[in-house]
Amino acid sequence: MDVWFIGKTLARRGLLSPGRPDRVVDQLNTFRRWGFTLAAELPAAEARDPHKAAVIDEHRGPVTYRQLLKRAQRLAAGLAATRGVREKDRIGLLCRNHAGFIEAMVACSILGADAVLVNTALSAPQLATVAEQQRLRLLLHDREFAGIAASAACERLDESNVDGLIAHTRPPARWHSSSAGRMIVLTSGTTGAPKGARRPTPQGFGPLASMIDRIPLRVGDRMHIAAPIFHTWGYAALQLAFAMRATIVLRRRFDPGGTVHVIDKYRCTSMFAVPVMLQRLLESRLVPAKPPHIVAVSGSALPGGLATVFMDAWGDCLYNLYGSTEVSWASIATPRDLRRDPGTAGRPPHGTRVMILDRAGRPVPDGHIGQIYVGNAMLFVRDLPRTVTGKVIPGQLRGS
Repeated sequence: MDVWFIGKTLARRGLLSPGRPDRVVDQLNTFRRWGFTLAAELPAAEARDPHKAAVIDEHRGPVTYRQLLKRAQRLAAGLAATRGVREKDRIGLLCRNHAGFIEAMVACSILGADAVLVNTALSAPQLATVAEQQRLRLLLHDREFAGIAASAACERLDESNVDGLIAHTRPPARWHSSSAGRMIVLTSGTTGAPKGARRPTPQGFGPLASMIDRIPLRVGDRMHIAAPIFHTWGYAALQLAFAMRATIVLRRRFDPGGTVHVIDKYRCTSMFAVPVMLQRLLESRLVPAKPPHIVAVSGSALPGGLATVFMDAWGDCLYNLYGSTEVSWASIATPRDLRRDPGTAGRPPHGTRVMILDRAGRPVPDGHIGQIYVGNAMLFVRDLPRTVTGKVIPGQLRGS
């Protein structure tokens, strides 16, 4: 990806604004050590805006970037000291959307442990299978999941114990992990038990630039993440929020009234959701006094009629990302795209290649149905080539 595109996009979204030289140096040193991981993204945001509200949830209220980082560091130290968590261990996280979930993810990343993001809708037998297949060393979970968590054949720690670890542990002066831990997102399990897909570590600002070129987030936005963070889309929203030094607004459960309330109360400028949430918002007939200028959705099909009706009620704010756990994104539709053709999946963002092929691997003519092949820098980690070669089919995305 060309440097000119990245620089221009970051500048347009406010990411190249000058800051205190010492804080800028801290940011760069953090990325140099940890790469583009949560272990780097949160400290980098804290280095620039330590006293800015990082997360607001219904139980704690505002938590600053500095407070969030300190709590994550204390949790990492507590897990190492009292539970023996080390690099390469796998830690399951069974949590709804709240600040503690983010702290746990960052703590795992700091320790070099892999965080397995567990779907909160799993049954006890499914969780037992996931714990065995993913070789979980420890399961951190919300209090409400204590009964289900008991099915996992590993050590368990609920959020009350987590708060105790944070309160009574001090982090070391220097962390000794050789690399940051990875995030493992579970697939939908359509061909059996959910399987883990390791998210790759971005190798620079290219993936960020690709996203914010099509979805116009800006530094300092107030972002309501309604999509579950254990899902690929919710996790992507979290990474974008840290990159943009946004204030993240969270609720443990989605309901239309609560969503509209927090958007109004905290003046949210963006919302990340899944399409069924838009349907429920429309059915409720509730609309914020000032709707966000970005409502970004992914995770399931967006019916064309829903896109039009939603924008008629909330304004032309809807962005739809088409992709999967395995390929991240394939295309992004903007409000203009959706007004022109409500059924479109949009166009591939910068740095992504899409081909529509028949069963013999040959490109199909425009307008015909075929299989979708995607190549970009964010394909899930596996022992196969991570790029796709061949002709890119121009125009809007079509396929099965």
